[in-house]
Amino acid sequence: MTTDDGGLTLREKIIIIREALAAIMVAARFRAFDRNGAPPMPEIALKAVVDRPTAERIAKLVGFITRLVVVWKRRICFYRSFATACVLRTRGVPVALNFGYRWDGPTGSMAHCWMTLEGELFRETEETGRIYTAYLGEKEAAIRFWADPDNDPVNREKLIKREIDQ
Repeated sequence: MTTDDGGLTLREKIIIIREALAAIMVAARFRAFDRNGAPPMPEIALKAVVDRPTAERIAKLVGFITRLVVVWKRRICFYRSFATACVLRTRGVPVALNFGYRWDGPTGSMAHCWMTLEGELFRETEETGRIYTAYLGEKEAAIRFWADPDNDPVNREKLIKREIDQ
């Protein structure tokens, strides 16, 4: 899958770019027409598993492509994370997509999308793990939902009650 120097070949980069663009289009269609829940994630391929450094390089390339294509700045994290997860899952990397919600005071609510690999943040800052601490459940093993109970005065009691009940 990779060259001897640990990089990706030109052919592999072209394939990854095509797959990333297709995933960005799926994400855009989902945001425009569906908007409920989360988009369908591809199954994890069993055949071509790549190592973590290669997965990091792939994620970096997909992130670059996303910044070039997604010209609007809001919600770029959703497009980047979804496209990267799609590309990596087809290569056997079991990344999960995470959606987080937080109340941001008078300006309203904020949302963020990121990936985890084997339960750890993948190409994401530690700040995300500190902000979104309340696990709300999952649509499937590949898509998880989180909230920041400390910054949401309306839903804080509901989240705490839900954690106690479980």
